[in-house]
Amino acid sequence: MKFIIILLMCGLVIDIQGLIITKRSVTEEGCEPGTTFNIDCNTCKCSDERVAACTRKACPPQLSDNKLNNKRSIDENKDKCEPGTTWQDECNTCFCSADGEPVCTLALCLKRDDKNTAKRSTDDHKCAPGETWAKDCYTCICTDNGEPFCTAAPCI
Repeated sequence: MKFIIILLMCGLVIDIQGLIITKRSVTEEGCEPGTTFNIDCNTCKCSDERVAACTRKACPPQLSDNKLNNKRSIDENKDKCEPGTTWQDECNTCFCSADGEPVCTLALCLKRDDKNTAKRSTDDHKCAPGETWAKDCYTCICTDNGEPFCTAAPCI
């Protein structure tokens, strides 16, 4: 626990299975110790030192104000978890903090079916991570590694 606090206080970035956590000061977010809150599609947890550790995902613009971003992948009323454990909840990654609180990514998990399946774009569109655009009746988003990924909803 002390090691993690020292890393956060030094402003170092920790990468846990693609989940990037950075230090944010209390003056930016006004956090209360022990609270968990969302900023767009990112999750933040406030330490006893009033420092918020937040994920740093590129939030697609069309989802930033969507109520789906407030989805918690764990039940707030469930028991605490075992510190240091990680697990998957649909397409989200969860880990247990040192104080036994579960923290999960808040990605919108799409169900795949034959009619509406997301797919990699076959065109040569080069993009910046997090960029979104429309192509015909599809919605495309640029992945973290710069590859376009588009919905495959049938055009009507």
